[in-house]
Amino acid sequence: MGQKLWQLYKYLKMNINDLQNPESLNIYINIFSKSLTIFFKSMLILILENKIAESNRKWSSKNKPLKEFDSQKINKILSLLILTLINFTFPYLNLWLSNILASLC
Repeated sequence: MGQKLWQLYKYLKMNINDLQNPESLNIYINIFSKSLTIFFKSMLILILENKIAESNRKWSSKNKPLKEFDSQKINKILSLLILTLINFTFPYLNLWLSNILASLC
């Protein structure tokens, strides 16, 4: 995974404008390597599905509304994870986390 992230540099450099000023969250996530997004997205989906199932199991007997799967939440967490890795790996790309997250919300 580290090797894939390291090889992503040239592609990120070519798409720096889209990374600094994304039009939407989906476009932003699609800029990153498919192997990175698939890995983290599948991990997050598994965690969130298990978390929701456990929560629904606990609350179903108490007549509370059941939680539903939120794919937009997955995309937000996914972009945060990948951006954190990219900022750690390539700090000189000047991808400021707070600016990007603010523009996506």
